[in-house]
Amino acid sequence: MIDLDGPEFNELPDVAKSGIRVLAKECHPVGSRVTCDPAPMDTDADYLVYMDKACVRPFVAILMAHDYDFNGSRIEDATNALPDNWRFKSFKRGVCNIILTASEDFCDRFLAASHVCKRLNLLNKEDRIAVFQAVLYANKWANEREPDHPMLTFEGAEL
Repeated sequence: MIDLDGPEFNELPDVAKSGIRVLAKECHPVGSRVTCDPAPMDTDADYLVYMDKACVRPFVAILMAHDYDFNGSRIEDATNALPDNWRFKSFKRGVCNIILTASEDFCDRFLAASHVCKRLNLLNKEDRIAVFQAVLYANKWANEREPDHPMLTFEGAEL
């Protein structure tokens, strides 16, 4: 059973905790509250939840029955062009965001991107988005801006 009793799970409502304990394989606090130092407290609390595909529908039913809003893509699985290992669903209630995936690969890559953001203490949201786009989808970040993190600059070139 997953331990959700630590203070990092305080923003996760009990109904979600109950479903996660029964259905999920993993649950991780993620997002800027975890990756940034100092942690911004005026942002949502994000949780990455990984479970078997067969458990997704019952868990989503629990969330929807308890006033969570579906915030993800509405593309049906049958017509979605993204490979299964790139897919996730997101749900929001109050300050709690649940990022739900049935892909171990997506979960691992998401946690890797989170680790990089935390290691570099990327306080700029655009920088964190760039890392996630690169790690999750091999996308180059199209936003052209001057680097504001000295560790990312070497002889005038952004790394």
